[in-house]
Amino acid sequence: MPAIALYGLQAGLGLVVLSAGLAKLAGLDGMVQAFELLGLGGSARLTVGAIEVAAGLCLLLPRAGLVGALLLAGMVTLAAGGAIGQTLASAPHGAAGVSRLTVSQNSQPALCIRQCRPIQATFGAGRSWDI
Repeated sequence: MPAIALYGLQAGLGLVVLSAGLAKLAGLDGMVQAFELLGLGGSARLTVGAIEVAAGLCLLLPRAGLVGALLLAGMVTLAAGGAIGQTLASAPHGAAGVSRLTVSQNSQPALCIRQCRPIQATFGAGRSWDI
């Protein structure tokens, strides 16, 4: 693959990351709700947004692409760790191996076309999910 194509992909990724970081810094509703859902405040959102803006700007410059990639890799690693930690922390106490999957009230109208009723599915060893 020619170097110009790699720089084009790098710049495209930089624009995506830059726009996501600017959305976090601007406080768009979707970004604020995502951080509130995770139990993180506005300071975490602003910190993540600033790091994403820095990574996006670095990715737009060919020679600073490695720095932007490292910043972005660190953010992805922290996000994965946060998601795993949040999942483990929200597990019911004293119920090892039991997980519950629910559909939020906001997404139910989008999922229910004709009739909406909860379906309970049981998967071995007493584990049940509301679908």
